[in-house]
Amino acid sequence: TGASDANPIVVVTATLTLIIVGLNVVLLTIFLPSLLFFFFAPRLLPYVVAVCIVQTLHLYRLWKDPDHLAFYRWLSLPLRRLLLPVVMLICRLDSIRENEPSLYLPCDDLQLNSLVGKEKDALLMTFRASVRRRHKQMEQLYHASGIRRKSIYSESKLNASEVIPLIWQHEIRQVKENGRSFIEEFIKRFLVMMIVPDGILDLYYNSETSSKPIAVQMSILQGDILHWFMYFAADSATKSGIWFQGVLLAMTRGVIVPNVKHVNGQCHHVNSKRHAGFLEAQPTEERLLKELYPWCCTEQFPRNIVYFPAWDKCES
Repeated sequence: TGASDANPIVVVTATLTLIIVGLNVVLLTIFLPSLLFFFFAPRLLPYVVAVCIVQTLHLYRLWKDPDHLAFYRWLSLPLRRLLLPVVMLICRLDSIRENEPSLYLPCDDLQLNSLVGKEKDALLMTFRASVRRRHKQMEQLYHASGIRRKSIYSESKLNASEVIPLIWQHEIRQVKENGRSFIEEFIKRFLVMMIVPDGILDLYYNSETSSKPIAVQMSILQGDILHWFMYFAADSATKSGIWFQGVLLAMTRGVIVPNVKHVNGQCHHVNSKRHAGFLEAQPTEERLLKELYPWCCTEQFPRNIVYFPAWDKCES
């Protein structure tokens, strides 16, 4: 069974690989000016003062300037692509270890990719009536809340000052519900957000004029699997329909991207994902789980997939 994959040695090795390599990638990005000074510059006071100034400016630009962060993400892109299968292995082992199903949508069985421009409506019609009603209710709530969406490539437009505070707020709320360690959960999500390559980020704002997002989700394309697996929201984003809009958007992208076999909604929040139309892959279904978490690198999304509308128009 799939339980044999959850061998403690495999789990510990995969987790340590992600933490050690991922943390080094992040630390090199943050402290590169200081490291260059340490190895190549003379240890004189004027140089120390200069490197402190450069390091401070570097940190500020990493936080505020997406172009500056994009350059350093580009430097580490090959390594992050190689590390991605380890991230997915850990996700698969979490499903087995916690005895939770992974939620997925079998896109290749639906055969909707020929319905150009009508994929979303055709997809909804494949769901049972209760799921369609739920999506309709959430669509009305989404529009009533005045939400707008902006979709970007994570490699070129990720803004740390917008995304990291959302991860912080989201994990504070989550640990109150599940009793886990906040520091551990925040570091894991932060590392995954910074390490995972070639993703789409969907940013949600609560008005036409708001400059700070209230929710963010990430999707990536890995072989014939589209992963919808990162969602973080501020307190103000709850009961706004954003989560359901994100699910439907990921599902519809999975239908229209050529050769996608499944949309993988990952594990956790099983009831909510079931009500959104996902099916369940049990921890004992080893073959299916290996399909949902393949051992391969990511691919870039086509541009028309990034800005695809679900219930809304998308800003570029």
